[in-house]
Amino acid sequence: MSACEPVLELVSVSRSFGRKRDDRVEAMVEVSLSLCPGEILAVIGPSGSGKTTLANICLGLDRPSSGSVRWRGSDVHAMSRRGMQLAKSENRLVTQDPFGALHPGMTIRRIVEEPLRVSKIPREGWSSAVDLAFTQVGLDQSIYRDLFPHQLSGGQRQRVAIARATVGGPKLIVADEPTSMLDVSVRAGITVLLNEIRQQLPVGILLITHDLGLARYVADRVIVLEKGRVVESGAIKQVFSCPQAQMTKALLGRPTTSDKAM
Repeated sequence: MSACEPVLELVSVSRSFGRKRDDRVEAMVEVSLSLCPGEILAVIGPSGSGKTTLANICLGLDRPSSGSVRWRGSDVHAMSRRGMQLAKSENRLVTQDPFGALHPGMTIRRIVEEPLRVSKIPREGWSSAVDLAFTQVGLDQSIYRDLFPHQLSGGQRQRVAIARATVGGPKLIVADEPTSMLDVSVRAGITVLLNEIRQQLPVGILLITHDLGLARYVADRVIVLEKGRVVESGAIKQVFSCPQAQMTKALLGRPTTSDKAM
């Protein structure tokens, strides 16, 4: 990939929990990464490897114990409160739960519009931004705009969640297990949609997933976490075809050193 101005950079980020040394848990240890516009970076690893902590730190929802986090070149934790608010308006989250992520008392149009209320986009531009977001996720707003979340299927709700995440042209999307709670029959559609979104928008997508098929299909690069550390990283095709780390091999179902010893 050619040189770019990253939308997200982590430099030697660590996060520990617990005040006493004996009780301290190292959730992340010296993690570095960068994410460019139009790129999907997959993060894979077993449960407890630090993926959720990483997502929270990337979105500014948690503060690292050490290291720096930069959004579009600016140190997150050196920003003013107003600067942080504006930056966060360009950083969006798609969760794994399309049922709990949408406010049950809001119409679909109101849900998609919500991020614009803290954005730089003037109110007169909201309508066209929402229209575009509906179109990008393949929903006919003449049908869906006045419905409520309980009237939609799981796949339709996740499309609404993605529309909310993309409305107004964000710079960073963290997609946390976006297909894990969906039926197999609708996962393919969401997978294709994520790929289309990154082609249509200059947005960087950090994809946190257990679904290696999803990562293989949409991601450009991958990092593998184990116990809070990056044990392997690189182009998705290279890492998946020739994994080097034991954890990567285990996740991919390849023989590991311990397997061969048996």
